[in-house]
Amino acid sequence: MRMRFAISAPMWCGATRGMSDRTRPITSHLIGVAFAVLSLSLVVGSEVVAQNAESADTAADLASRITLQPGGLIQMRYTLNRREPPAEENEWIQGFQLTRVRIALRADFEDRARLFVRAGNDAGGQFKFERAYADLYFGSTTLRFGQFYVPGDAELDPSPQNTLAADYSPTGYTFDVGASQGGMAVFRPGSWRISTMLHAGLRAGFSQSGAETRADIAATAYVEHLFVGDGWSGFGGFSSPRGSAPALKVGLGSTYQTGGETGNTDTLDLLWASADIRAVGSGWNALGQFTFVRTEPGEGPDAGQTFDDMGFIAQGGVFATRHVEVFLRYDQVIPDGKERSADFGGTGTNDFRTVTGGFNIFLIPGSTLGKFTVDYQYMFDAQTTSIVPTALNAGVFSSTGPQWTLRAQWVTAF
Repeated sequence: MRMRFAISAPMWCGATRGMSDRTRPITSHLIGVAFAVLSLSLVVGSEVVAQNAESADTAADLASRITLQPGGLIQMRYTLNRREPPAEENEWIQGFQLTRVRIALRADFEDRARLFVRAGNDAGGQFKFERAYADLYFGSTTLRFGQFYVPGDAELDPSPQNTLAADYSPTGYTFDVGASQGGMAVFRPGSWRISTMLHAGLRAGFSQSGAETRADIAATAYVEHLFVGDGWSGFGGFSSPRGSAPALKVGLGSTYQTGGETGNTDTLDLLWASADIRAVGSGWNALGQFTFVRTEPGEGPDAGQTFDDMGFIAQGGVFATRHVEVFLRYDQVIPDGKERSADFGGTGTNDFRTVTGGFNIFLIPGSTLGKFTVDYQYMFDAQTTSIVPTALNAGVFSSTGPQWTLRAQWVTAF
C-alpha cells in the first residue's frame, strides 16, 4: 500500500477510491460544476487582462505601473517539554529552534493583478518554495492559479506571526489541509465570500502529476458570511488591537478528493468538512471551529473500512494594555475509535485534549515587527495512543501519558 504522510500529516492526508455509490455521483457533479465555474471565470478574466494590456502604450509604461513589495519572517523559539517517554528515551526535551525563516516577494500591477512567491525553511533547515501564485482581479471576483493554501480552515488561515499562541494547535496540525497546486475563484457578492478550488489534493505541495502525495482530483468550496463589519480586513490575523472595529463572520468549508485511478496516487477517498465562527472587537478576539474528516482506504489492511475523525478548537484573546495580550485556547481531537494499521495513522483510538494559555507582547501595537510570546500547553492524554502526530512546532512529542510544553518565542515579520 502506498502511503505518503509527512510527520505532521495524519492518516487521512491522501486521495482515492471507496466512497459509497450514493456519494460518488453527487461529488462527480459537484466537481463538474466547480470546473465549469473556474473555466468560465478564466475566460472572463483573460478578456479583462487582455483589455488592460492593450491600454498600456509601451513596455516601459507597463513596468512603471508595477509595485514590488518584499517581505520576511524570522521566528526564534525556546521549547521545554516534560513527558512520559517511550522506553529508553529521556523524560525532558529542551532547546532553541529557528522555527521558521521566510522570504517573500509580491508584485502588484495596479489593482488588476498580483504575483506572489514565498520560500521558507523545512524541518531540516533546507530552503524551498512554499507558495507561488498569480491573482487576477476584476470587480468583486478574484482568480488565482499556482500553489497556495487550500481554503476552509479558519485556525490555520492566519500566517504564523498572526497566531495567538506560539503556534497552531495540535488539532490544527492533525487535520491540516496544507497547500496544493490548482486554480481558485473567489466571489464577493455583498456580505458573502465564496471560494471554489480545483486542485491536486490536500497537502500535495510541489508534487508532480501522478505522485503518491497527490489525488486524482480534488474540489474545495468555502462559503463565508459577514454578519457584522464593513469588510474582511479584520480577519487577517487573530489579534485585534484596541480601537479595532467589531466584526463577526461564519464559514462552512468542504473538500472532496479521490485517487488511485491515475499514476501512483493514493487509493483513498477523503471528505474534509469544517464550520467556524470568528468575532473581533476593540481589544478582543474569539474563534470556534469544528472539523470532520472521513477517509475510506481502497487498498491495504484497512481497505473497505470507513474512519470518521473529528476535532474542535475554541480560543480567545484580550489586550490587557495596548502592548500586552493574554489568551486561552482549548482543542480536542476525537478519533473514530476503530483500530487501524500503522501505515494508516497507527492504532490510536483515544481523544487528545490540550489547554494552552499565555501572553503576547507587541513592541509596536498592531504590528508584528517585534512580537514576544510565552505560552504553556498541557496535554491530558497519551500521544502514542492517539492519531495526533508528533510535531516540534505544535509542541507535541511522543508520550505514553500526559505531557506539557513551555515555549518562549520572538517573531519579526513584515
